Amino acid sequence: MVLQIWGIHNGPYMQALHFMYAVGGIISPLATAPFLSIRLHFDNQTSTYTNISKIHKLSENLISTLKSKIIATQETHDSSVHFAFAITAVFALSCSFLFVCSLCRSTKQTNRKDNHTPPRVPTDLPKSIRLISLSLMCATFWFYLFLEEAMVFFLPTFTLEHMQWTQSQGSYAATSYWTAFAIGRLSGIIITHRYKTDKVLATYITGLTLSSFGLMITTLYQKDIGVWIFVPMSGFCQSILFPLLLSWIDEDFFKVTGKIVSVIMFLGSVGIMVTPIILGYLIDLFTPMWFPYAEVIGSVCLLLLYFVLLCLRSKILIVHQETISSLTVADTSR
Repeated sequence: MVLQIWGIHNGPYMQALHFMYAVGGIISPLATAPFLSIRLHFDNQTSTYTNISKIHKLSENLISTLKSKIIATQETHDSSVHFAFAITAVFALSCSFLFVCSLCRSTKQTNRKDNHTPPRVPTDLPKSIRLISLSLMCATFWFYLFLEEAMVFFLPTFTLEHMQWTQSQGSYAATSYWTAFAIGRLSGIIITHRYKTDKVLATYITGLTLSSFGLMITTLYQKDIGVWIFVPMSGFCQSILFPLLLSWIDEDFFKVTGKIVSVIMFLGSVGIMVTPIILGYLIDLFTPMWFPYAEVIGSVCLLLLYFVLLCLRSKILIVHQETISSLTVADTSR
């Protein structure tokens, strides 16, 4: 939808859309918390009497002793979480209603532009080039999602087992990652507006590769500072890659349609499914250091795929220039 509305200028709007996902993830727990069930704690004091008979040589003394016990009980009240769902439904229906109204009020305009205006990217690319482009893009999304999910799933485990940190320290490291991730998406709105998409992609993927190497080297020598530097750096560099890749496809390769996004998301989501299986097996069988090893392998593959896509884009641009030349010759002949 964003690609169709803003076209080649979709970069900042795509970043803003994905930033709002992060905002929703932050607001959702805060908005739901007042409607959750509340546990009330009660301390009940009970008394028990125990008769203990002690036999002495001369007499029997009956001693009554008193023992006090404190029994803690919990009472859980019914939650009102349905109100949170109702509020969410109201917001969703409001947005849907406004969207439908905007569609109904928009006038149906025929395309009055010059039919000979060359397209932004050639629509008649050879099938082989389109297939190769789509396959490489799916592989790129696969490695991106692999890197992101590896950081989410295995960072706390890595800090506990390899770095010998406490659980609270591991949670702080995860928090630093998500904080940098949110900051990166916010800054991406401005960055993508000022700079070209391919240049921003090159910078962020290179930064992600450097952070992966830095994390591997520092954790190999048990340097805690490496986690605090390179984990947030990875989160910042990963933050805008997903929407930026979609914008790059639409700008320089082919028009992004619903089918294209479905194929990319389906094949790319395989990275989410196989990440815990592959990486978890390697960590259990060998060493927790396979976590930074996997980050390095994934980031290097991502960088290599970017350069391959750059070479493929140059070939597509040649086809585009030939299309423009043919249209220009056709116009002058008339």
